[in-house]
Amino acid sequence: MLVYIAKRVVSVAEKELGFRPGLILSSPLARAKETAEIARETLDLKSEIQVEPCLLGETPVTEVYATLRKLRSTESVALVSHLPLIDHLVADLLGAESEIRLHTGAIAGIQCKGLPGHAKGSLRWLLPPLQWFDGKQWPN
Repeated sequence: MLVYIAKRVVSVAEKELGFRPGLILSSPLARAKETAEIARETLDLKSEIQVEPCLLGETPVTEVYATLRKLRSTESVALVSHLPLIDHLVADLLGAESEIRLHTGAIAGIQCKGLPGHAKGSLRWLLPPLQWFDGKQWPN
């Protein structure tokens, strides 16, 4: 079921929202690496997945920013991570004053002005998890 959900969400994000990262970074945990590989295959990306310990769930967002800043030549990066890090990262990038909660399986597109950091991003799109839709309501 995870494979189907990941393929479907990535496919919809690509076709409907233009999701096409130049690089995928993944947490070292098995489930994240599996999801990252499904995304890479679904998007038919040639680049290898880069495993980054900073994407573990309890990591401070400053460590993620430090890693992302080293990737200056990559314009678009997909992060495959865990809660609570992804919630904290999205909130910090957007400069949110309250917590933001993403459910497992959600995917968000955030565009940063310059290098990533606090309040440097703007939300371009957000897809909730596939489980929130039945087959008739989910976009083709």
